[in-house]
Amino acid sequence: MHVFLPYLSASLPTIASITTCILGGLMGQAFGRRLTLLLATPIFTFGFVCVAAAPDVSLLQFGRLLGGIASGIVSGPAVVSTFCNA
Repeated sequence: MHVFLPYLSASLPTIASITTCILGGLMGQAFGRRLTLLLATPIFTFGFVCVAAAPDVSLLQFGRLLGGIASGIVSGPAVVSTFCNA
């Protein structure tokens, strides 16, 4: 096992979230907040299933990556809906 592997597993969701939050904002403008949140739900679900059923580290990392991607997509519209009464 490589020394950096646990650190990579821990930081994958953060890296994915940072890179996809702009995509979430663009999706929120194009499709609306509700549809954006609904489109991110299957990504969250598949990511959590991958993490729960992971027989090895690679599937665990893939599931965490999907969870980070979905959280990045959700972060823009969720913040907007918290602060704005639209």
